[in-house]
Amino acid sequence: MKPFLVKHGDWKQALGYRIEAPGRVIVYSGDTRPTESIVENCQGCDYLISEAYTLASFDLVSPHWQMYRRTYHTFTRELGDIATRAKPRLLILTHRGNAGCDQSHAVGCLESGSEEQMLREMKQYYSGNLVAAHDLDVY
Repeated sequence: MKPFLVKHGDWKQALGYRIEAPGRVIVYSGDTRPTESIVENCQGCDYLISEAYTLASFDLVSPHWQMYRRTYHTFTRELGDIATRAKPRLLILTHRGNAGCDQSHAVGCLESGSEEQMLREMKQYYSGNLVAAHDLDVY
């Protein structure tokens, strides 16, 4: 296993991981905003496991949460660009969240950040194979 630095706000040592197992290479982005180290460590890996937020939910959160998302996390369009350049055999979406959904926008925000919305957005920005991860999935 090879750790590599990713960007997560002002954290000095947020990490992603490249795992080389017999017959496959797995790259886990960790909790990160877009960073070239993901592309550099994947380069045609078998599996890229990465977080993402939907763009559809962005306008439904406060300016504070918008800044938080930009500083600490990756949006679907950004992940689409990363995955297009990294060329994984399968992109696995994980850590889908809706931080910042408040009571006044909760239903719309949750729907805009749903798994279905994320997959719709990702298919706009990335033409490769992708799935949304669920607990205990096997790939």
